Amino acid sequence: MLFKRYLCFLLFLLLSSSVFASTMHLVTEEYAPLNYKAKYNGKIVGVCADIVKELFRRAKINYTMELYPWEKAYDLALNNPDYAVFATARTPEREKLFKWVGPLTQSQWIFLAKKSKHISIRQLTEAKQYTIGAYQGDVVAEFLKLQGFKKLILSISDRPNIKKIMRDRITLWATTQRHLQSLSKQQPISKLEKVYDIHKTYLYIAFNKSTPDSIIQKLNAILNKMKKSGMVNLIDRFYKPIR
Repeated sequence: MLFKRYLCFLLFLLLSSSVFASTMHLVTEEYAPLNYKAKYNGKIVGVCADIVKELFRRAKINYTMELYPWEKAYDLALNNPDYAVFATARTPEREKLFKWVGPLTQSQWIFLAKKSKHISIRQLTEAKQYTIGAYQGDVVAEFLKLQGFKKLILSISDRPNIKKIMRDRITLWATTQRHLQSLSKQQPISKLEKVYDIHKTYLYIAFNKSTPDSIIQKLNAILNKMKKSGMVNLIDRFYKPIR
């Protein structure tokens, strides 16, 4: 009996070590300044990407990091062991689908409109009368669907919505404040203005449910230490636009 217990203990150690030695596949989307491919070296960088890389370095967990369209990245993490997707809004609908590490940062969702339209929105329901651009699978679009919005025109990414709103194919553009700041460096958006703050949320790493709780606990503990030391704020400030 003692020998069997010892064998079980050895098996437990072997499985535990293999879990930590295995490679975690981290997937994300092109969504500057949170995660994007740098033009100068092709590496994935950004607020959340840099936090995640430092987090896994400190945890001594092997990982890969790849960019995909959002829906594919989300599905990979949802359906495959050793996968995680970031940066992901932790919504009630997603809560039980993943295991969570974070938050990494926060995200403010907004409606934009052309200044020439002189649109004023005092509450969310008033926006239902307008045609709204968002992108497929994004949490902002999913939120608006749940709130009963019908006039949604969805793109495969957020970038086409700039042309759509400038050409009056949509009246409102649902996006995030941080992403808008990044796009403003590349696109002429001076003719647009924020007309409503939709919602503020927090962004996490969403791990496949098969991920051991011990890894989730370890990563959350390390992330908390990174926050207390000021490392997370330092990374966040690095990507904020200079005023």
